[in-house]
Amino acid sequence: MYIPKGVHEVCPKEVITLCNNLTIRGSGIQSVIKIADGTGPYKAIFGQNFSTDARVENVSFEKFVINQNPGGNPVVSSATTGSQYVFSLKNFSNAHFNKLTFRPTTGGNAISCNGSRSNGEYVDMTCQDVTVEHCRFYRESPKQEYVDNSAIYLNCSGVIVSNNKFYSYGDETMRARGCIETHGGKSVITGNYSEGYATGVNIASRAQGKDGINKDFVSMIPSNVTVTGNTFTKVKKGIQLWVNHPKDNIKPVAEDWDKEVEMITLENVLIGNNTISVDVSDYEKSQMNYNGISFAGDHKGNRWVRNLIINANNIIYTGSSANINVEEGVIPKNFLSSYGIGFTIGFVKKSV
Repeated sequence: MYIPKGVHEVCPKEVITLCNNLTIRGSGIQSVIKIADGTGPYKAIFGQNFSTDARVENVSFEKFVINQNPGGNPVVSSATTGSQYVFSLKNFSNAHFNKLTFRPTTGGNAISCNGSRSNGEYVDMTCQDVTVEHCRFYRESPKQEYVDNSAIYLNCSGVIVSNNKFYSYGDETMRARGCIETHGGKSVITGNYSEGYATGVNIASRAQGKDGINKDFVSMIPSNVTVTGNTFTKVKKGIQLWVNHPKDNIKPVAEDWDKEVEMITLENVLIGNNTISVDVSDYEKSQMNYNGISFAGDHKGNRWVRNLIINANNIIYTGSSANINVEEGVIPKNFLSSYGIGFTIGFVKKSV
């Protein structure tokens, strides 16, 4: 399917469904799909509403622009009014996104490939093989209201996210939450650049899957996640690890860790050769901990990771405002603890 040059307005009250072996291609920045003024709430432009929708395989999207038009359609996305995804895939394999421009992106995710089943109990392991390459994302929030967001959300196996660029300007840096969120593996995230998004990568754990319907649970460990060669600038929390476990709020001891290694939910993660520039300019507007690489969330127990390797990353603190100038060493007394690499909650050291 070819998208000709010009601006083509859509009003996706119903998602535009896809078929197998489909390529949608434009002529670059001159081919624009734009949300029409006054569209109102919507779930997604392309894809699927439910995991029970007919499976889609071998789909590609290349060389066009998506304008979600928050000025002409100032509707804040939400789970109840509509998530405003551009692409939402829930029963899929072999999906590829190349040289797309999201200007702007407004919803929960611009690209969502989510193989979750039974309210997150497990992942359908046949949902796999996604690439997102050479795309650009420009965040803009309708009515300047914050909603939880990641430009790219991937809960599936066999993922490559490479050479993409993410931008957030002005006060939007207070609302642009995450560039890339990957759940488990196997994932390779490399060569990406961001400016103004709070987090470059959220690496989330995933413990079990099923190879199709009515199959036994299968461990998805080791995760095998590689995050290397990226440059994330003006971040607040550069790379975060979200690790969940049934004993998350129980104080760990080494003996328990050794007895329950099968419960590890994130294993074989390499974070190396990234440049992370942490900008604290927004601190007086929104106080938080500013970290280069760290665990996320408020869990008190063992983070249940193994073979987490952090190597040769360049982490820099920058930024200034009325009472802060990091480069001059001016920090207010109420400045919260911040770390270039910080793992301050209990875990077994031999796992990292």
